[in-house]
Amino acid sequence: MNFLVFFVSIAHFTVDFFADIFQPLIPFFMQKYAITDQPKTLVLMASVLSMTASMSQLIIGYYTDRSSKKLILIYFFVVFSIFPGFVMGYAPNLTYLFFIFLIGYIANAAQHPLGASIAGHVGKGKSLTLAFYVLGGTFGSGLGPIVITWYVKNFGIENTWAIGLIMFVMFSILTLYAYKYLKNNEILKPSSNPASLLQVIKSLKVLYPIWILTVCRSFISSLFHMYGPIRTNSMGYDLTVGGLMLSSALISGMFSNMLGARIYERHGIKKLNVLSFSGYTVFLLMFALSKNMIFIALSFVLADIFMFFTMSANVSYAQKILPQFRGVASGALMGFAWACGNLIVMAFSSVFGNNIEFMINSLWFFAAIGIILTFILFRKKTVLT
Repeated sequence: MNFLVFFVSIAHFTVDFFADIFQPLIPFFMQKYAITDQPKTLVLMASVLSMTASMSQLIIGYYTDRSSKKLILIYFFVVFSIFPGFVMGYAPNLTYLFFIFLIGYIANAAQHPLGASIAGHVGKGKSLTLAFYVLGGTFGSGLGPIVITWYVKNFGIENTWAIGLIMFVMFSILTLYAYKYLKNNEILKPSSNPASLLQVIKSLKVLYPIWILTVCRSFISSLFHMYGPIRTNSMGYDLTVGGLMLSSALISGMFSNMLGARIYERHGIKKLNVLSFSGYTVFLLMFALSKNMIFIALSFVLADIFMFFTMSANVSYAQKILPQFRGVASGALMGFAWACGNLIVMAFSSVFGNNIEFMINSLWFFAAIGIILTFILFRKKTVLT
């Protein structure tokens, strides 16, 4: 394994570990801030955080591609993403909590286009290298919810600084080692492409089919990951049950992400998205209809497995279309598309957010729309399939 890919994958693990601690703690924050009858308040807050941060990825991707300090940038992005772990336990109200997580979310968003661009350059267009980078983030996303819910339950949210300190020290040591051996790596040198930011953004129009599908996927998965733990908590299960369910689903997604990269290389992006949305539809419907906790957890995990099929493959496809702008292409798929998905989450949740059952029951319908959109958007055979 290339050490540079390993380094950016560990960075991805760390930032996503802390980015995904907010959602499983929503039931805890509902109780702490006495808003147990208003789940949509925190759902909207999570959507605003994600959307605000992700919107910045296009611009960040453009400028980080041109930076000569890529390793240093990655280090500071990771450090600021850890910040919520140090102080979230001392937030006196939701306003403070929002700004604490906003710092972490922006740092998390900033790391994504840079890390994905580096992984894409190392892999020379092969989706498996990018899939390994995504695997790092997925493992962090999967581990974060179960670790944080277990830790908060047993040691209290005021002591989460210890987790932040451990991660900070470990990544600082790794960065010192990486800087010594990688500082002169050719891939870390600034991009020499003379195109202006406006020219680069205009070039993104060729990505609209895959971008729309990624928006659809992000909308569904964001709602699913927020309302899954809320549903189990409303059924009387412990906070850690929702965290364990979310962690199991995300960790399972690590492997389906790698499998999806293989399927994409062999069968193309259209067939992969049809398969992903089809499985997603079936198991989201099963999740909505299930009343038994075993079937709820099983369908939750299986739904995420199919969702993760396209996680790295869609980004790899975008990088193949725009190889000269890998950072911006990655930002468009990993950031801007997610931001737009969360904008739809905000609009939808503002109207129906307090009706938990309705929100859960609507998810499979939107996944089915994803199947239809795939056939419409890729009805003509494309160069890269």
